[in-house]
Amino acid sequence: MKKPRNIDIARMAGVSSATVSRVINKTCAVNEETYKKVIKAMDALGCEDRLKGALPARENPKERESRKIVIMCVPSISNPFYDMIASGIQAAANHFGYELMIYSQMLNGQRLNVLIDIARSNRVAGVITLEPLSREELERLCAATRVVQCCEYCEDSNVSYVSVDDRLATRTALEYLKSCGCSKFGFINGPMRYKYARHRQESYLNFLRENGLQRNDDWMLQLSSVDLSISSAVIMQMLSRENPPDAIFAASDVFAAVAIKTAKAIGLNVPGDLMVVGFDNIDMATISDPAITTISQPKFQLGYVACNLLADQINNPSAEPQRVILETELIVRGSTTNQQYQGTEENAVALAQNA
Repeated sequence: MKKPRNIDIARMAGVSSATVSRVINKTCAVNEETYKKVIKAMDALGCEDRLKGALPARENPKERESRKIVIMCVPSISNPFYDMIASGIQAAANHFGYELMIYSQMLNGQRLNVLIDIARSNRVAGVITLEPLSREELERLCAATRVVQCCEYCEDSNVSYVSVDDRLATRTALEYLKSCGCSKFGFINGPMRYKYARHRQESYLNFLRENGLQRNDDWMLQLSSVDLSISSAVIMQMLSRENPPDAIFAASDVFAAVAIKTAKAIGLNVPGDLMVVGFDNIDMATISDPAITTISQPKFQLGYVACNLLADQINNPSAEPQRVILETELIVRGSTTNQQYQGTEENAVALAQNA
């Protein structure tokens, strides 16, 4: 007879597989009601041998006090996009009485094992990850502690997340550029292992196809990192070709700023010869010359909501995963010309139809 799996126990108990793992692996104690459900399901499925040493439902005050750490996982602390997200997480962590710890390593291979060891040995309250993780990687992390995904999320996992609609935001930016009279759209994207890069590229290609606009692979740049010298070189190559784009949608304000600087270096006027729209609305967007029209992400709110979702998991481990999508906004500045645009999808479509 096939041995019952964690998922089988979870289904019978009406909880998540991660909760079953916490009971069996003794990584975190759960509340009394949830604990009893798991134990009852395991007993019914004949898993008594796996119950030895399972944590009790109630933890003593010392154990409860020791779980006051929230780990925020970021791919790079040098990326300015993460600053306000960290501020949001910190504000919520302070509210709930947690200490915030930042782990800035790419969570691949051994580094994921290190994070799991840290989570277990320090009995952390949970992890907020801004890293793209596979379903299997998330399951391993969830077996060690509670997890909430922020910005990046695995589309086929059952783990709570907060993010934005990258497809809709991209369409809004492109509709706006079309309303400005642009017809040749360049696209500067980040690594495709990120959800944001895949969704923005998908929306970009769909927009070109739906509007009968030219697709030119020379206008599509895939950059592996925010490296200013490399970015400048490949953007210069794109803009120096015989048939350059008249608009660039960049997946980050850093790329947009490099595009503007590079365009000016080769004698192009922004926005006269080339219009540029970025993404994120970081401080760089306002100090660029000209200032960058950009899609503004609610960075502080993303971090704050992520920590709130984590607190909800801590207080109610058996609750269903939550999926939160926050709104973005188009901020019009000097790198484009249509100053009357109001930043909504409806206005973008209306302007494009009347252009």
